[in-house]
Amino acid sequence: MQLHGRVRPLYRWEILEARKVFADRLDYDQVRIHEAMPLPDTMDRISRKLRGMPALAPGRHNAMTVGNHCLFPVFLPEVLPPPDDPADYATGWLIHELTHVWQFQHIGWLYIFQAIWVQLRQKSLVYTLPDPDSLIQKRAEGWTFFTFSVEQQGDLARLFYYAQRDPNRTNPVAEAYSLYMQDLINAV
Repeated sequence: MQLHGRVRPLYRWEILEARKVFADRLDYDQVRIHEAMPLPDTMDRISRKLRGMPALAPGRHNAMTVGNHCLFPVFLPEVLPPPDDPADYATGWLIHELTHVWQFQHIGWLYIFQAIWVQLRQKSLVYTLPDPDSLIQKRAEGWTFFTFSVEQQGDLARLFYYAQRDPNRTNPVAEAYSLYMQDLINAV
């Protein structure tokens, strides 16, 4: 079993894409991408067994972020895949994991304990978000980006990223996610 794969900084194109979500609120130079690392999938298998959850389907993987280090069990694309390319899932996956880096850089190690706690408590619902219409309504009720769990925040960032790539940027989906992502950008 290979203990470690390739470790690298973010590619230039990854930084440009991540800036669409995090602007200058992420220290991109500190981020390290670990690729072809079996640890995330191994940890996921153990975690799922302990929580009484089924294993991931064949071909599905798990990533994890520890501080400024994003660990992926596969190699990520070396160039930005077009939106209709099957490899494009990895770009959103990276955005989700970079949200955890953002959390680390802004609240410290607390984020990792919050991630573990919410995974234990919510199990398969850990990433579930309200639909875009409900997100707009909840915003009017006072919800912010920080109302959501650290895992939901990662998915909000991922969905916001994909909405930004949508040629129809005035759609209500992009608006719903944008409302919350302003909280991330404006956080002290």
